[in-house]
Amino acid sequence: MMISSCNVLNSYEKTIIADENKFKFEYSFAEAGKQRMKGNDKEAIDTYMYCLEINPKSAASNYFISTIYANDGDFSTALTFADNAVKLNDKKIWYKILFADMLVEQNIYQEAENIYKQIIQSNPEMKSIYYDLINIYMEQKKTEQALNVYKKLQTVFAYEETNALPVYNLLMTLNKKDEALEELRKLRRYFPENIKFKALIAEYYLAVNEMDKAKKMYKEMLAEEPNNISFRLSYASYSKFLGDGDMFYENAIIIINSYDVDFKTKIRLIISRDKNLLSEEQYENLLENLMLTNPNERITYTLYAEYLLEKDKKNKAAKYIRKAVNIDNSNFNLVLVLFEIDYEIGDFKNLYNDTEKLKDIYPNQSKVFFYNALALYNLKDYKNAEKTLSYGKDLVIDDNNLMSKYLFYLAEVYNKQNKYEKADLSFEKALNLKKDYWEAANSYAYYLSEKNIKPERAEELALACIKSDKDSPTYNNTYALVLYKQEKYEDALKYIEVAIENIKTENHKLIELYGDILFKNNKTEDAVIQWKKAYKLNKLSKKLELKIKNKKL
Repeated sequence: MMISSCNVLNSYEKTIIADENKFKFEYSFAEAGKQRMKGNDKEAIDTYMYCLEINPKSAASNYFISTIYANDGDFSTALTFADNAVKLNDKKIWYKILFADMLVEQNIYQEAENIYKQIIQSNPEMKSIYYDLINIYMEQKKTEQALNVYKKLQTVFAYEETNALPVYNLLMTLNKKDEALEELRKLRRYFPENIKFKALIAEYYLAVNEMDKAKKMYKEMLAEEPNNISFRLSYASYSKFLGDGDMFYENAIIIINSYDVDFKTKIRLIISRDKNLLSEEQYENLLENLMLTNPNERITYTLYAEYLLEKDKKNKAAKYIRKAVNIDNSNFNLVLVLFEIDYEIGDFKNLYNDTEKLKDIYPNQSKVFFYNALALYNLKDYKNAEKTLSYGKDLVIDDNNLMSKYLFYLAEVYNKQNKYEKADLSFEKALNLKKDYWEAANSYAYYLSEKNIKPERAEELALACIKSDKDSPTYNNTYALVLYKQEKYEDALKYIEVAIENIKTENHKLIELYGDILFKNNKTEDAVIQWKKAYKLNKLSKKLELKIKNKKL
């Protein structure tokens, strides 16, 4: 509370100053006030302190020093000077208010409470003090006392909504439900044009589990104002409480489609999804409408994408995650989800485009360059894949798992470009970093066998892969090839048959190898049958044509 210096400096203080110091005090006090008004706190305090040297009984100087410290957040010092001001002049109400406020800041509630009560008793028209008293009661969780102050407010001042609603809430907190309902009815009588109090009555019935009365009230409200969104929100909550999905959906779709409802409210309505409440069709429809009415909100698309991923619709989900990232690419985890899904569904063109767009946004993120290289590798652009992998691996920091992947794909790229020495070295580096990197071990073993080099190393790697997953068709296929190249045809047959039994999608290379192994085991007719199967999957193979025609390798 700002008080002019002249008003605070009363005649009493003036008269007690010795005549020779009177002019000096008044001049200094006025100068301190000027500094205070200019915001020169230090100068103001120094000058007020000088005033106290001249007149130690200046309550006003103590008061203003206290206000400056209070504004600066030094409540402890402010309390000391406010206390001095009250002791020197307990007639000034502003001194008492400041003192009580500083007591509250120091959590000295009982003394503050006594002062506020004294002020109310002597100045019942000071409305703000009632709220000060309420606040310290609420701070101490003295709900009953806070309620009593609110009730006193209602008797001293006109009946107001701002006081009546807290009374209702406190009565509900104290479980005084009958009194709470009467307070709501009183509000309806005083403010009959305000229909929101009818909504409160409906919510009251809901809270006390009187569902029929709540439903009746909601129907009356919506009959009066069918487009009132706040009623719709309340009714939606009621419907959810009842577990009535159709009623919830009926209200939720209106709320979602309203341009008058803020986005956060809509999200709260949808994000707390109860799968037993809404059908999949209803939930999906809400999400689709949310996207239509809020097309620039990232979360609308991520929510829909999450739903699609639940349904294992990854292709469609990728589309909406891409929209979310295009709106806001600041969430790197979401960016990675987009890359991962692109890769999983084999959409390498979009993976390339997505990573290209974001390389400049995340120039130091090695994973962006890794996925970019994966896209290039699968698009058979091995030269640029090599460049990207070579660049990106230098961005990897303290992540052996990621570094081993970089080295593995570098080995694959080198192999594709016939850079075999580099491929060997990169495979070995990848496996040194991660001993159980079975994908790399299997690929390396297969590569060595195809090249007919390092048979012992190939067998060591292939056998380790089999031990990690004995039913894997990929690992069994590789081990069969390793054994076949070593002319261990009977052993090779055992493993290729495991691969054939467990494979989910027919692979012409695997089937052709099966035929070759059968032939080497003197099962020529069976071999031809497998070669023919392989040929159906790869009719461009002249080699297979000759095998089938000549019935031999």
